[in-house]
Amino acid sequence: MDDFNEPLPGAEAYENIEIQHFGSRLNDFYLATRRSDGVRVLLKHVQRTGDATRELSGLKRIGLSPDVVRLLGEHPSALGETVIALEYLPHGDLRSWMDARKDEGRPRDSAVVVAIVRSMLRAVAACHARGVVHCDISPRNFLIKSVAEPSVVLADFGCSIVSSDSATHHAVGNVGTLWYMAPETLFGSKHYGPEVDVFGVGCIAAELLRDRPLFNGSSQLDQICKLVETLGTPDESSWPELATLSDWSLLEFPERTPKSPQEIFPDVDVAGDPTLTDLVELVLDGMLTYNPAERPSAAGCLQRLERILERTNDK
Repeated sequence: MDDFNEPLPGAEAYENIEIQHFGSRLNDFYLATRRSDGVRVLLKHVQRTGDATRELSGLKRIGLSPDVVRLLGEHPSALGETVIALEYLPHGDLRSWMDARKDEGRPRDSAVVVAIVRSMLRAVAACHARGVVHCDISPRNFLIKSVAEPSVVLADFGCSIVSSDSATHHAVGNVGTLWYMAPETLFGSKHYGPEVDVFGVGCIAAELLRDRPLFNGSSQLDQICKLVETLGTPDESSWPELATLSDWSLLEFPERTPKSPQEIFPDVDVAGDPTLTDLVELVLDGMLTYNPAERPSAAGCLQRLERILERTNDK
């Protein structure tokens, strides 16, 4: 039953339906057992037709991937609502995992951090290879796939864009989770593509290294200010399209230089751990590059990370 005591679309195909308490304002989630084979599934009750269309289009385009949550079924209703059946992963999302690690005072494990970043990049690269831009990269949207060998899968494609060409920029609204939004989004661009996902992964990677968010703005303007305070003031010489972005033309900032890696990651012993040194460089000089045209692709970042791991293993 939904909040109005109406049967969920497709409910007859499931039993033991239990509400889950991590739903959003627009979507409810239920844990259920599929009658046909006893498989536990997560049912996502999507209220808005556009969100369901984007999610289903993205997941269907990606198909079976070990790095993306699996689509198991769809149940539309005449009222425009849709129940989407998804693979159930019992370990929760990356945000809950990060918060628990911090609350329990667990020490940072560089191998675990690198494994999760690698897993995120694999997921995003898999989407981009199939022409899907997620557009809402955040710790909430990565689900823990394995705890023993830390890895995640990407979920929640309600903001995603599907294109026949993954390199094509797309005209969409200002979407995403504030702390993980790319600068082109924050500065008012309506044309962007896969690069926004790479920036989001960079923000999460930095958070894993710091045990706290890198850009935790309270509003869009505050988020921009935090970007500038950390990464320095962007300019047209390094980002020619900056002047064309509507919100950038309304803002003025004093000239700031980027903070050093030591300032951004004061608790990370980058000098004593070459792997972390290389990862910090990949994050700051790669994934968090202002100009999306200069930001490396997810596949490129993954290749760089694989080379980092190869050098580490050779020593």
